[in-house]
Amino acid sequence: MKQFLKHGLWLLIFSGMLVTAISAAAETLGLWLLDEGVEDTSAMILLDSSGNGAHAIRREEPWQVKWVPGKFGTGLQDDGSNLRQFIQINYHPALDISDSFTIECWINFNGTWDQGDIIDRGWNTFGESFLLATSGNPNDTGISLRGFINTGSGRKRIWGTTIIPKTGWHHVAFSYNPSLPSGNLKLYVDAQEDTLDPASDPDYQGPIRSTQVTTWVLDGSSNGNLIASVDEIRFSNEALDPSQLGYWGSIPPDPSVFGTPVQLGDGWTLFGSGRKGIIPWDDCLIMKDSNFYSLTDAEDSGWIQSTVYSYGILGDRYGMVPGDDLYLRWKFGYWIWSAEPNLQLIIPYSRP
Repeated sequence: MKQFLKHGLWLLIFSGMLVTAISAAAETLGLWLLDEGVEDTSAMILLDSSGNGAHAIRREEPWQVKWVPGKFGTGLQDDGSNLRQFIQINYHPALDISDSFTIECWINFNGTWDQGDIIDRGWNTFGESFLLATSGNPNDTGISLRGFINTGSGRKRIWGTTIIPKTGWHHVAFSYNPSLPSGNLKLYVDAQEDTLDPASDPDYQGPIRSTQVTTWVLDGSSNGNLIASVDEIRFSNEALDPSQLGYWGSIPPDPSVFGTPVQLGDGWTLFGSGRKGIIPWDDCLIMKDSNFYSLTDAEDSGWIQSTVYSYGILGDRYGMVPGDDLYLRWKFGYWIWSAEPNLQLIIPYSRP
């Protein structure tokens, strides 16, 4: 199951072994893992895995971003064929941000560059709130970041100096922390705080403009079109420190998006897919002693064993024949065996 590897966010010493424990952060407002393309390359709805229900959408052609291999699973790409290609996150009350925040994602510039917005809420008079974008002055080998917030009476802007290579996946983040005495606005590249250009104005301790408008990802601008791929977008209502950013591994879904836990025992347990599509292996979790682990980590730790079955074998095992209602529910599935006590399998609800 190595091909389904999903890393966690926190390290836990357990039974003398270093294993990866993962837990959805309570401060997460929205989390779009963009893994729908693993099972359906026509998928238009992008699940919010925070549990808050702020699902995003791919726009219809000719403004549609494309499914591509991501940093984890699949991601989405603006290929530059249309200036208005982007991911659309419509207004949702869970995404109200007027104070501390962090916005972050993985991005790959695919060897090209044009100025554009990575994540932006609103625009000018249309409810502008915050923005993370590429800078307007790239060098021959890389790109830098810029960000701003709207205070309601104007913008507070910062420009980074770290050069991001034009190839490969890199993690970017923009945060605001009004509790700091100064340096309230920060940029991060691959979990390292970006040194700001002297022209930046990072000091501000008041509210930011909160607006009930759409947020865009991979938006173009009047100066060009951002040709890039994106993966694992997260909004938080806290200014995360570098150790909390998604750079350290794939961010797990919140447990609230999962169904009733399945108690594992000394025997084989079947799970797999439903009518709305295959449930990816790496969308499921193992809960042990109130901590969450990826199935890959649980298998590597020796807690579980697994094997894959196709729908034909499942049909044979259950006495089904093609055309039976139950037979049609299983495109393929997994069998998990465990003798470890107190293990529960956590399976997500069907995607919307």
